[in-house]
Amino acid sequence: MKIVLLPLDDRPCNLYFPKILPYGRDKVSIAPSQIMGNQKRSANIEGLQNWLFDECKDADYLVMALDTLIYGGLIPSRLHHKSKEELINNLDFVKKIREAYPNLKIFAFLTIMRTPNSNFDSEEPLYWKRHGKRIFRLGQLIHKEKMGILTPDEKKELKELKNEIPYKTIRDYRDRRKVNLEVLHHAYDLYVENYFDYFYIPQDDSNPYGFTRLDQMDIIEYINKCGKSVKIFPGADEVGLVMLTRAINEFYNKKPKVYVYYASCKGPFVVPSFEDRMIDSTINDQILSIGGIRVNSLSECDFVLAINIGGDMLYFPNEEERIIPYDIERNLADFINYIKYVKSMGKVVGVCDVAIPTGSDFELVNLLRKEGLMLKIDGYASWNTASNTIGTVLSELSCYMHSHNYKKNLKFLIHRYYDDLGYCSFTRTWTDINAALARGYSEARLDGKRGKITRMCKAKLLSYMEEEYTEVSKYVEDIAVSSPWNRSFEMQFTIKYNEKMMKK
Repeated sequence: MKIVLLPLDDRPCNLYFPKILPYGRDKVSIAPSQIMGNQKRSANIEGLQNWLFDECKDADYLVMALDTLIYGGLIPSRLHHKSKEELINNLDFVKKIREAYPNLKIFAFLTIMRTPNSNFDSEEPLYWKRHGKRIFRLGQLIHKEKMGILTPDEKKELKELKNEIPYKTIRDYRDRRKVNLEVLHHAYDLYVENYFDYFYIPQDDSNPYGFTRLDQMDIIEYINKCGKSVKIFPGADEVGLVMLTRAINEFYNKKPKVYVYYASCKGPFVVPSFEDRMIDSTINDQILSIGGIRVNSLSECDFVLAINIGGDMLYFPNEEERIIPYDIERNLADFINYIKYVKSMGKVVGVCDVAIPTGSDFELVNLLRKEGLMLKIDGYASWNTASNTIGTVLSELSCYMHSHNYKKNLKFLIHRYYDDLGYCSFTRTWTDINAALARGYSEARLDGKRGKITRMCKAKLLSYMEEEYTEVSKYVEDIAVSSPWNRSFEMQFTIKYNEKMMKK
């Protein structure tokens, strides 16, 4: 089988993770980095169209991030000043693909534009640096106003925000959202007309109230009028992996049966940071999106999804905050014992470590280490949002289920520990890195994609993993480190493995 993948952008999660998934002998052709965009720079859309047309000649599946085909990438979709007509013309290239290759299965996704609650402009228009939090709050209040639930204090706050934020700023932002929503309507129309075999609408960084939720309500109403259902739920950067996995499952006529187990009895009801619904709902949707089914019996499942989460979601909690949700409402000893038990039954197990956003829970990982389970489990992730983590682990386990390629799966698992645990949770917050950033740089602007700061990160990451997690580091000879977007939030880690150790 051959799958063609057009990723969301050139970040490692979108361009590199699909390359190292533990699938078997199937060929996955991924768009070349030189024609992909880079952060705020749009991809070469004409170049991508030519590449797609050539690559699809002998392909079985095409997995497409429509954000890239239409806007040139996820970030350009938030910045453009293009007309609806120009954007729809880009999207309609799909018609040429479908007409040229009628037997090609096309899986596509297009995100609902986010509204982050921050004053960082590295992924947003420049005015976000000054007005980002205000725009986020404005969206919440406009949403509540439409629902008729504004309090008197909120009515006053809404009036003040409209005076504080320049009119041209709000007009620019809301006009772009309107255009993007109309393009999303057109993408859905193409799905109704059978140009896509599967279509999915991820919701990038969301909240129960705000502009993103208003757009979601609009598209749901539009879908209900047409009657062809579409999944809409939190996520973005894991979707390429999820759809790639769905294509593999469909091709081999497999429907993975997944059993879900939580570290906390309140876990299923927690609404994760940056998302708008209970995590159990998102897990169900992610399982369905890979082409799987959730089962309630351990004996009949193909693999177990073990969810490390407390009774609430706290962003980097201090000791006082964590007592009830993490120490009382969560039972990590039982969680670890359950993992040991299902492994003793010969079950495949993956750990979704989502207790703390954007990184690993050291308490959990150290218990895995003490029990000798770090490399006995079959999947692990803890990067960025809960949806990102869930989709990554589901994709890894499902691909492993097909390939039975222990060596390739072990490499993917080790990569996650170096990236999610070693870098995201430790090295990125290392005191010396923060001191280096203070000398004229920032988290959003390093001293080059392979500069001094990335070299410092490499040295610290290697030493940290060797000192703290020897059972993992003994498989690694060296790593190459770069920062594709010249920022500290994510790094590209290319690991050179000790192949002799891999044979043991």
